[in-house]
Amino acid sequence: MGEFIKRALTALLFGIILIAGINLHPIGFIATFLGIALLANYEFYGLIKKAKASPQVGIGLLAVVLLFAAITSHIYCGKAVLSHLLLLLVFLSFIIELYRKKDNPFANIAYTLLGIIYVALPFALLIYLVFQNGVEQFRPDIVMGIFIMIWVNDTVAYLVGVNFGKHRLFERISPKKSWEGS
Repeated sequence: MGEFIKRALTALLFGIILIAGINLHPIGFIATFLGIALLANYEFYGLIKKAKASPQVGIGLLAVVLLFAAITSHIYCGKAVLSHLLLLLVFLSFIIELYRKKDNPFANIAYTLLGIIYVALPFALLIYLVFQNGVEQFRPDIVMGIFIMIWVNDTVAYLVGVNFGKHRLFERISPKKSWEGS
């Protein structure tokens, strides 16, 4: 099977899951992006482990769940009650690191928190984007528009790069990416 067909089928499957998750129900929207954020955070921590650091994976993933729960409670209840638990968990990560006896404790804490802020927070903030006026108005079309623009841009960049790409952009990081496709 050709590379393009494999990519297209994977994109189609992911696209169907994402479109359904975004559009079917507000709770489905939140659950879809919580799942994506958890998977992305887990992958991020895996990459960090390969770089010989030891992030607190369990604490980081629990913090992602609390982040989504705090934003959801703020939207549905008008109160950020769960945000206090999230702050407590962040504080506890410092204490937990004291007892882990791992090398580079400050880097471990930093990588744990970076996963929450860099990976999960943007996905969690999408909740505010679709509930701009509270729970009365669910607007998944805003997020769908963003994803459609990203998908079209990526598809055109891939097709241009495959057909016209001659000059490699940054081979050490992405060996097949070209300036023309970019």
